[in-house]
Amino acid sequence: MIKYNSDSFEGNKVSDQYLQSLSGNEDSYLDFYSTHYYFWQNPWFGYPFEESPTDFKLDGTKPCVIGETASLDESGRTIAQKYEGAYNNGWNGVMAWTSNGVDGCGGFTDVEPAVKHMLELIPDLIHPIE
Repeated sequence: MIKYNSDSFEGNKVSDQYLQSLSGNEDSYLDFYSTHYYFWQNPWFGYPFEESPTDFKLDGTKPCVIGETASLDESGRTIAQKYEGAYNNGWNGVMAWTSNGVDGCGGFTDVEPAVKHMLELIPDLIHPIE
């Protein structure tokens, strides 16, 4: 979660510098940020679907995805609205959790409308080669 992906909170536990300090290898680095977000985090860290990655306190030097989020939550927004908000604010993608619907966070049938919406909104980015 952002708490461990940003110097603004409890320290960036995936920064290149931190990874290099753990490995002892200067070639250790992070390819992209994949922060997780659930609605219960909102009071402390904000709502990433209405903010850019840098507004959400990532450093902005690498691609950023919301690597895990609930399809269903208390925000009152649909997952399609969340995907579009992330796209409009400069995120490089969203991966909703879960696919099997066993934990109250939704399932694939809840994600499907968001995927279809994004395909209609940005077809050239979804299928760049045809």
